[in-house]
Amino acid sequence: MASPVLVSPDTVLAPAGTPAAADPLMAAAALARADAARADARGRLDPATVEALTRSGLPAHFVPVLRGGAESTFTGLLDAVALLAEHCPSAAWCAALWAAHGRFCAYLPEEGQREIWRHSPRTRIAAAIAPPCGRARRRADG
Repeated sequence: MASPVLVSPDTVLAPAGTPAAADPLMAAAALARADAARADARGRLDPATVEALTRSGLPAHFVPVLRGGAESTFTGLLDAVALLAEHCPSAAWCAALWAAHGRFCAYLPEEGQREIWRHSPRTRIAAAIAPPCGRARRRADG
């Protein structure tokens, strides 16, 4: 049996020669590559690609072990995202944001963490990186 492929000390891919379907990250990358042109034309990833990225574990990359996540490193994330980006930059962008936003949520109080990850540590999170700006004004018509 082949040894695992080390991309970095923090990232272990399936052993060389493993079929892509058996490696969740490579399976997601292959699906993303097959749909990349259509995703660009649509302006969004195909739902099957989103599910494959979720199964890859990237949304749980920084989630605390206590919540079922990997509590992994930036190096590991960058290796995985770079690999994905070779196949579909849009998929890599989404996966990187889901992972990064999981890191933000890891700093929430325990109650907030339980709420966010109550169903799964692979919950995809879309967070605002910049605070809202501007001013809201009441209008008679709503």
